[in-house]
Amino acid sequence: MSTWHDLVTASLIGTERSVVPAVAIPGLPPAGDNTGDPAAVLLDRAALLTAARRAGRRPDRAEPLPVCELDSRPAVSPAAAARLARMLSGEYPDLLAEWLAAVTARGLRSPLHLLPALLDRARRTGPANAVLMRLVTEAGGARISWLAGLNPDWEAAAVPVLAGPDAWRLGDAGQRRSYLVGLLASNPDAARDLIRTGWDAAAPAERLMFMSALADGLDPADEPLLEAALDDR
Repeated sequence: MSTWHDLVTASLIGTERSVVPAVAIPGLPPAGDNTGDPAAVLLDRAALLTAARRAGRRPDRAEPLPVCELDSRPAVSPAAAARLARMLSGEYPDLLAEWLAAVTARGLRSPLHLLPALLDRARRTGPANAVLMRLVTEAGGARISWLAGLNPDWEAAAVPVLAGPDAWRLGDAGQRRSYLVGLLASNPDAARDLIRTGWDAAAPAERLMFMSALADGLDPADEPLLEAALDDR
């Protein structure tokens, strides 16, 4: 049993029925003998040990933290961040998944200062709501996986986040839409070529995703794709 637990036990039992344990702190002289009022001796030693515990010690070996990958996506607006903070505080919690999905679909990321609270919320939902954890991971990006690697309680989120062309080739529907929306914003012609070449092999739900991504920012150059879609049953 540690010295601290011995002190707590002595205080609970009472100094009349228990000997006040000695306190030995490396680098300091012994805490003295048991002369004087036992209760005062116990309090003095508890105060000394409390200060020593708070002071800590030099680590035997310190390893630098791993470097977090950069996330090129812009953060959500201050107003959207404020709405997220309200949801995390308990206001309209059922809208959290919708908020995260909308952020990912628009090629944005969650505000960094709210990522720990998001991870805690997803962790509390447990395995039954893996969808929420996936949405948190996607909206938070590389920083979410980085944080999860530092805290075992968040390890369920420590999964690689697909980005770039890998998100289009290997990702799920949400990741593919997020990539397409981002590409439409940065290189609309490449995004239209991606839709055009993938249209015939795409399932109906994916074709609908193509059109909804285009709808976020229609351009006259989208007309040929829209005209072709009119003939699709």
